[in-house]
Amino acid sequence: MTTYMLIASRRSSENTAEYGHGDFPETIDYIKGVYVADTLRKAQNAAKKEYPRVRFGGFSPWRMVEQGSQYAYLYLKPADARLPRECVHEHRAALEALA
Repeated sequence: MTTYMLIASRRSSENTAEYGHGDFPETIDYIKGVYVADTLRKAQNAAKKEYPRVRFGGFSPWRMVEQGSQYAYLYLKPADARLPRECVHEHRAALEALA
């Protein structure tokens, strides 16, 4: 069994002249959920059951990352302060589930 992380993205922009009045928002990634499954496809199906509007592929803001992959360390940091409160709580709960 392998542990997969569901990664979601939110956009944040500082609406000031320095940052182009929101023309170029920054993408902030956070862990939305943790799933243990045999294959990637089974983990995606479990995520779709919990979050029906999730889609994978193309220009989707959702992706699955295996816990032991080379890019997993990017998401294991504390939540960004610019995220909404519910996203911060989801990220913290996911980090506790991984520990």
